[in-house]
Amino acid sequence: MNDVSLRSALRAHTSHIHEQLDAATPAFADKTAYVDFLSKTLRFRAAMELVLARCPIWEPDTLVVDLERDLVDLGVARRDANAEPPHFSGLSAQLGALYVVEGASVGARVLFARAAALGMSESFGARALARQAQDRQRWKRFVSVLDEAQGVDFEAAKSAAQRAFEFAYRIYSEPVFESA
Repeated sequence: MNDVSLRSALRAHTSHIHEQLDAATPAFADKTAYVDFLSKTLRFRAAMELVLARCPIWEPDTLVVDLERDLVDLGVARRDANAEPPHFSGLSAQLGALYVVEGASVGARVLFARAAALGMSESFGARALARQAQDRQRWKRFVSVLDEAQGVDFEAAKSAAQRAFEFAYRIYSEPVFESA
């Protein structure tokens, strides 16, 4: 039995890559930066939602359709969102990866406020952020699932969380997307 919660172990193990990811995703100060953020978020979410959809104890929030609609609102034609995600086999790995995916919603309220300052709303350009920002209890529910999960291999979960953060970092570190 572990004396440390899975959440604490994941946070400690991924703190460095999490900081790197935060630095690679600066605040969007204009529409171009916001479109870049949405495009990269779509690539990340499309890949991760697909591989995590079969988790037996948690259903990831599906934001891909909202992200696509947000980009269309902003005049961005449908883009290829393909990105090859890491493999997350087994419950422990899925929980580690979900820690990264679900954790993204924690800052959604701040990001939604920034998007609103650019003229976006829950019905134009910021549907995905609005959905994440509105469900303030989702993260707490997910943490409860982490805390209650039985038989979790902490090392597998930590490795998966690290790989999920690295995958996100690769996407968000790509050159700025320029709309045509």
